[in-house]
Amino acid sequence: MIKLGRRLTFYGLLLALLCLLPMGLYSLFGPEDGNPLGLGLLMVIGFPLFSLVSFIGMLLWTFGEIKKADKQ
Repeated sequence: MIKLGRRLTFYGLLLALLCLLPMGLYSLFGPEDGNPLGLGLLMVIGFPLFSLVSFIGMLLWTFGEIKKADKQ
């Protein structure tokens, strides 16, 4: 349970940051009159989704550590 929680936390945070990266790069280096609709949708849908995955991973990790401490 601890291992799964760590994995979900790590990959969820990584994917959430990767969802923000294209929009950030576009705003820095893209044309001023561009229309990054797809990048905006990726950011608006992907970031909350993968943030939720990482939150669930943190909960699993925490409960696993609590169970481990109770056994000792």
